[in-house]
Amino acid sequence: MKKNFGIALLVSVFWAANLAMAEDAVQQTITVRVDAINEVSVNGELNTLVIGSQKGSATNNATWAITTNETNKTVVGSIDADMPPGVTLYIELEAPNEAFSNGPVVLSTTPQDLATGISRVAEDNLKVIYTLSAETDTRVEQWQRVLTLTLTDGF
Repeated sequence: MKKNFGIALLVSVFWAANLAMAEDAVQQTITVRVDAINEVSVNGELNTLVIGSQKGSATNNATWAITTNETNKTVVGSIDADMPPGVTLYIELEAPNEAFSNGPVVLSTTPQDLATGISRVAEDNLKVIYTLSAETDTRVEQWQRVLTLTLTDGF
């Protein structure tokens, strides 16, 4: 009987100790944050757009990608110098899911809206179409332009 009483007492002590520890709790405040992700890139090697026997225009393709966790973004595009008189460079971006493409847009030094209404998306392999157009009396010459695509807040 003493042995059973001793075991019962020992179990009671451990049970009471566990209860006391179970009531001991700590709290910690955890701060979490999700920063804005806004990335745009152009992929692919772009060949020279050459107008020759193609009767005044030439096209070339590449792809682009976009990732954003924000809403109502716009991709704008511009080139570092205007094209010479009689020569026009167009760009057309395939829009990501649920966004809108502004179709072929004339590139200039003034940023132009290319795709709008972009919200919370991560897509790649979207098509880019470059088109060069020249009037028949344009001088024979070669130019280079630097294209800048920027992801901005929409209106």
